[in-house]
Amino acid sequence: MGMFILLVVGAFSLIAYLEGAPLYRERRFKELIVTGAIWSLSFALSLAMLLNLPLPNPTFWMERLLLPIARLLKGFLM
Repeated sequence: MGMFILLVVGAFSLIAYLEGAPLYRERRFKELIVTGAIWSLSFALSLAMLLNLPLPNPTFWMERLLLPIARLLKGFLM
């Protein structure tokens, strides 16, 4: 498992260097921040999967967000 962790860290480091350096050089800081946030989230989820940690289930939050909207639309249709 340690080898897989090193592989993930190396892959994310390489991608961050290849994709982030041009953004920094071109002074596109907003895009660099957004891209860095997405990379950080995906890196954390990748490591959590490798370490067999419990991952959050997005279904709960999607139901809480979309159920009131669905009820509202159903009221308009009926």
